[in-house]
Amino acid sequence: MIAVIPVKWSSRLPGKHMLPLRGRPIVEIVYRKVSDLMDCVVLSKYEVSVPYEKDRSENILDLVSRLMEEYSDGFMLIGGDMPFFLREDIATILRAGQGTGASPTTPVGPEPMFTLYRPCALKVRRLSDYIVGCRYRQVSASSLSPLALFNVNTPEDYLRARAISSERPDLIL
Repeated sequence: MIAVIPVKWSSRLPGKHMLPLRGRPIVEIVYRKVSDLMDCVVLSKYEVSVPYEKDRSENILDLVSRLMEEYSDGFMLIGGDMPFFLREDIATILRAGQGTGASPTTPVGPEPMFTLYRPCALKVRRLSDYIVGCRYRQVSASSLSPLALFNVNTPEDYLRARAISSERPDLIL
């Protein structure tokens, strides 16, 4: 199994993946956690501080569709802006997705950026449509660590992430 960490442009918080928490870029924190557990590739639209390949996809849906063709055994997509998950959270998703895909589910729906995808021939308009249409196993977000699905999308999120990383340095290694 391989993990894919996408690094896309952000209009709400440009360069968010390279913003530091305790002196390290967010994408580096994510990469280190994942690469300790499994093979991973960072697909980035711009230069980042970890080994990466240039992302040539038009959008995240295009990227996932192409990855489904490339990785016949499936892949785990992990947001490059999600610094606080634990290694056990990845293990929980991988266990749930044996033989199928698996996604954490929150009260607002599935979290497509922390999902184990398996090839599925659906034509969809949103990533969550793969999760529902392909009948991936749903993993309650409550079975993951409390901050596993926290992502940095806005300046306010970044300020909160800085506070969390100061209070809980163990969450970022």
